[in-house]
This record gives sequence, structure tokens and C-alpha cells, in this order.
Amino acid sequence: MTITECKQAIELIKSDFVYETINGRTFWMKNDLKVPPSSMNSALLLPPFDEFVVSYKDRSELIEVAHYSKVMTKNGLFSPTIMLNGEIIGAWKKTAQKGIPQIELSYFEKTPVSIQQLFEPAKKRLEYFYADCKQ
Repeated sequence: MTITECKQAIELIKSDFVYETINGRTFWMKNDLKVPPSSMNSALLLPPFDEFVVSYKDRSELIEVAHYSKVMTKNGLFSPTIMLNGEIIGAWKKTAQKGIPQIELSYFEKTPVSIQQLFEPAKKRLEYFYADCKQ
């Protein structure tokens, strides 16, 4: 589609969306988006090629440029990521210890234990999932 066609398509469905401009960039979201209270942390382990990461050409709002190469290769491969409150703060990988699936988290910077603990439920769910897939 051309840029003009994209703009025309957006106009047709505009009422289904809301937008927010951050640092001069406009982000569109469904108007029924449920936003968690700001007092609540959002701690997610995203799979490789998650649309949250791959949907944007400029990912500077999601991840510090200095860390791009830790989750994205020059030839387009994406690693699974650790996301806290909309920001990618690390990567994760699946390993196995004595045949038992393990999820290893790797943070870009020193991360307090209290923050690391926020990812334990997601980590355990993934380990359970991978263990269950083996059966």
C-alpha cells in the first residue's frame, strides 16, 4: 500500500482507535485497550518475533539503542525478551538441566532482586509449558 492509501485506511477505522504522541511519534491503540493501574508492574517474558517488538521500525521507545544487538541481529533474528512496564530490559533463553527445561533470564543492567522476582511466575509457567510439551 502507498502512504496515501494507508492514511485513507486509517481514516476509515479511526473511530476504533485512540492515539498518543510520545517524543513526537504517534502510537495507535484499540480504543477498548485496558490499561493496568500505574501502581501495578507489568512483567512479561515475550517470545521471539513478538509483535510488540517486530511491529516498529524505530524501537527506541521500547529498548535502549545500546541494547538492540542483544535482542536483534542485523539479519533480522529476534531473541525472546524480558519486558518491564513496556520497556525491554533483558533477554531470556530456554536451556535444560538433566533434561528438565529451565528458563534463564539475562538482564541488560544490574536489576534489583525485587524486580527479578516479578518475572518468577512467568518463568515458572514457561518451564511448566516446555516440560509439558516433552510428554
